[in-house]
Parts: sequence; structure tokens; C-alpha cells
Amino acid sequence: MRPKAIDWFDRFYLASLGVVIFNGIATLTSSGSPVGADAGAAKWVGVIIGLMLGLGLQGMLWFLVSRKANNVARWVLVAVIGLILVSNILTLPATFAQRGTLVLAGTLVQCLLQAAALVMLLLPDANLWFTHARQPDNQDTSP
Repeated sequence: MRPKAIDWFDRFYLASLGVVIFNGIATLTSSGSPVGADAGAAKWVGVIIGLMLGLGLQGMLWFLVSRKANNVARWVLVAVIGLILVSNILTLPATFAQRGTLVLAGTLVQCLLQAAALVMLLLPDANLWFTHARQPDNQDTSP
């Protein structure tokens, strides 16, 4: 049975991915967008492919952590979330200046959700779940 920490991890992490999609759309449609209004279709496609690859990687890591109890994927995801949090926090002033209040609010919500998801992965019941998932079933092999 999955521990409550992993259930909460799912909620927080998947909600943060929803915020990433929202921020991506808000950034693409903002006036200070890296892809200007007069940009060709190739630039738009490039940005969308980049967003989809990032979401695909994070979705794959979520699946391995949440559904397969893969401890290596958990630590990779912890590192990825940590890098994303540091990057987002360091760029908050530039985000506000270039993208406005809506994207800044989305970035802050994303940071809070990802930090909560990170905490859920490190709670004792989650650690126990990852440890037990790696061990074979305890079957009596005595003669």
C-alpha cells in the first residue's frame, strides 16, 4: 500500500506541472515573450517542443517515483526539483520585470508546490516505502 506522503507528492507534483503549463502559455502570449508576436512558426514550434520535452522528462520521473517506487529516480527527481527551485528563485526579479505579475505569481505557486512535493519524498514513510519496494518478498526458505 502506498503511503500518504506519496499520495500527497502526486498531488503537489502534478499540480506543479499544471502550473508549468499555465506559465508556459502565459509566457508565450505575454508581450515580453522570448518568442515575439512576429516570430515565425519555427520559433513557436521550438519553444513548444522544448516545453513538451521538459514535461515528458518530468512525467517519466514522476511515474518511476510514484508508481514504480524507483529510488534512483526519486533522487534524480529531488536533484531536478532542487535545481528548478534555485533557478526560479534566483530569476524572480527578472521574471517580474520581463513577464509581469501573472507569470511571477505562477512561478511562486510552482515553487511552493514543488517544494511541498520535495518534502513529501523525504518523509520517513516515503523512505520506508522506497526501501521496502527494493527488497524481495520475505518468503520462508528454510527446509
